[in-house]
Order: sequence, then C-alpha cells, then structure tokens
Amino acid sequence: MVNLDIAKAYDSTWRHNILVKLNKIVSKGNFLNLITNFLENRSFRVRANNCLFDEFIQENGVPQGSTLCSLFLIAINDITENCTYPVKFNLYADDLNFWCRKAHSNFVILSDSLSTIRSLQKLFNPGDIAYTILNNLTIASGLGKNIVIMWIPGHSEIIGNELADKHASTAINNKETVLINKMSYDDVKKLINERTKYKWQTIWNLQNTNLNRKKDTVLNRLRTGHTRITHGFLMAREEPPSVKPAEPY
Repeated sequence: MVNLDIAKAYDSTWRHNILVKLNKIVSKGNFLNLITNFLENRSFRVRANNCLFDEFIQENGVPQGSTLCSLFLIAINDITENCTYPVKFNLYADDLNFWCRKAHSNFVILSDSLSTIRSLQKLFNPGDIAYTILNNLTIASGLGKNIVIMWIPGHSEIIGNELADKHASTAINNKETVLINKMSYDDVKKLINERTKYKWQTIWNLQNTNLNRKKDTVLNRLRTGHTRITHGFLMAREEPPSVKPAEPY
C-alpha cells in the first residue's frame, strides 16, 4: 500500500493544464474567460504583524480558500487513468492511495499534517478528524494490521515559498521595515477576545468561592458546556449519538 500526500499541491498546480482540460469541457464562452482571468496575473504579499513585504508573482497554483479552488480537482482527477487491476486506488483532493491486495499486515502512512498527527496523541478531546482516524486505526489493529504514521515536511523546495518564509522570519527584527499603522478586522477581533478572556479570568481568580473539588468540577463543566448529557459519549469513549429523522405521517 502506498499513501501519497502531494506537498504544496494547490500552490504548484500547472495552470495551463487546468485551462486545457477545462477548454475540452466548456469549449468557449464567458465562463471560460472568467476562469482564465481568475487564474492569470496573480500575486501575493507577506504580512507579519504590521510589516508588509514586497509583492511576489504567483506563476502557478490555484488560490486556496476561494470558491474556485476546486479547479485543482480538474488537474488531478485523471492521475489514476493508468491504474489497472489488480492495483486499486482512492483519490481525495491531493491525497492518493494505491494498494494491491496481498497477505501484508504492516503499513506506513506518510502525511505532512503535523497538527493532525499531534492531535492523535491527545487522549482527551482529540478532535473530530483525529477521533475518526483513531477509530479506524483501532479497527485495523483488531484485524491484525500494524499501521505506523510518519510525518514528512510539507515544503518541496518551491523557491517562492522558501523566499517568503525567509522574509517573514526576519520581519519583526528588521529595523528598515515600514510599519503599517492599521489594524484589520481579524486583528481587532482577536485583541478584543484576548482582553475579554483575560478580564474574566482575573475576576474569577479574585473570587473566593470556597468550593470543594467536586463542585468546582461541576461548575467548570457548566461554564464550558461539557456535561454528561451533551458530551457523555466522549467520557465513555463512544461514537457520538445520532438523531433519527422523523417518519412522515
């Protein structure tokens, strides 16, 4: 079994390949012109706190986070055309799995998502994605399969990314960097949340409630919304409850 997670897949996608394949589907019209204009002449700038760096031209790739980032699927969907029996495959975005059924029981999964791998090590509240992965690993282990998850760096020596990271790391200590005396909406929102939480925590620490540990635990669970009624399945390490749809009359 081979597991591939293409590093910087969205950033390094060949745009010309997307337009050629899209031209076979759409042929012509305003929609094709819209996609072409959307992908051409794109640039980006790195911002660290109030420091804004030079502009870089993005010659390849599709912008992530936008509605049209799914154009990446057009570029990769035909990657499995030459896969023939007995080789089987699964393709989800830039994650590609090849396997051929044999009497093997040892597997290695390579991933560049360090945050996901670290969340697998959390015994409590591992997160929805990590929770699903852990369940599947447990099922596979019960079937006699030994699976090892290995982290690999996500950067693939793309010059633009490496240069952007280098500038970002020196932004704060660079005395010649021009400071922008403006704050974005996200900056203001983050600052308000931090100040509000700090003020609430300070008031809470100054209070003398004289609660024992049991009452303090109950109160903290009520504050965070984690009770046996709402999150009992986590404490019991079970699947979350499902609600059956109502039957029509």
